[in-house]
Amino acid sequence: MTPIITQDKEDRFNQFAFHYRLYPFLALLILFFIVINILTQLSHRSVYASSEYSLPYPGILPNHRLYPLKAVRDRLIEFFTRDMSKKAELYLLYADKRIYMAQMLAEQKDWELAEETASKAEKYLLKVRDSAEASKQMGGAPDVTFSPKIKQAAAKHQQVLKDMIKKSPKEQQNGLKSSQKINSEFASWTKAQ
Repeated sequence: MTPIITQDKEDRFNQFAFHYRLYPFLALLILFFIVINILTQLSHRSVYASSEYSLPYPGILPNHRLYPLKAVRDRLIEFFTRDMSKKAELYLLYADKRIYMAQMLAEQKDWELAEETASKAEKYLLKVRDSAEASKQMGGAPDVTFSPKIKQAAAKHQQVLKDMIKKSPKEQQNGLKSSQKINSEFASWTKAQ
């Protein structure tokens, strides 16, 4: 078996590297890339990097003719999810999607359906609370990122509801305000977490 680099070529490379002092430069270059990699990994995990809570895209809206199929799918997923901490995370996802749906419906000026969807979103937040409490009673613990996530979700829902109340007609404001009360109840629970 012949070597890839002959002894002669290796000696010439070493002479070249020592003559132009390349080894310290190569070491610094490698160290630079390692530090950059570590900093980028830390920035993805930073609290400050994820300070803005973004709502997941909801897909089809309740005014679409295929929405009942989506509702059935959601109910089936909810039924087959047995772990209470996973169910709490699922309810949070549903709540976030519903509040975004309500916001999109409000932008389309479908205020009655927006009010109803916002109400469902906030009721899902109460289900998050109930599932998280049931998980604690069973000895389970939700993910460590779950507690800050629900606090951010409550604040984001509150912001969306305030914006909707400002823009909504008077007929829908009472319903949106009752959703806001449910959100306040949920937010006070999250502070204790």
